Amino acid sequence: MQSLPMAPVAHNSSPAYSGEVVIVEIGGRLFGIDTAVIKSISELALTDERLIVEPYFGSYLYQNTKIPLLNLADFFSLNTALPETVFIVVVSAEVPFAILASRLLGKFRSEQTFALPQEAFRYPQLYPFAFEFNGSHLLLIDVHRALQYMTQHVQALGQL
Repeated sequence: MQSLPMAPVAHNSSPAYSGEVVIVEIGGRLFGIDTAVIKSISELALTDERLIVEPYFGSYLYQNTKIPLLNLADFFSLNTALPETVFIVVVSAEVPFAILASRLLGKFRSEQTFALPQEAFRYPQLYPFAFEFNGSHLLLIDVHRALQYMTQHVQALGQL
């Protein structure tokens, strides 16, 4: 699969859901990423030299620049086994970064979102909404906050 261009959008401090998500599998679970923040999606072999997968943070060579690669499966304490090919979701921000996903299910339109009880989640700030998908509810990840929280977490561990 070749890189899929997405419309660039300026970073906002408070996310507004566009109504369309890309559904990705991270650590064996499905999540949504708002298409409004996605710059591109690429499928790569796990052995591709542009890709360095590490716990929490790795790197990805994107447009001749090395950018951070978030391994959210580690951060969320999910299954970290990866298939031979993975998906790299590049997010538009002041400084671009990428998210590692093991599978991509495609785009999905969902006009309706549901507020989440904050006490139900370990990192409630990372999931502003849930949306209905195939009879269940998936979490919409606030990718900008995920980068902030992962950075803080890795710094606290003394690994950054």
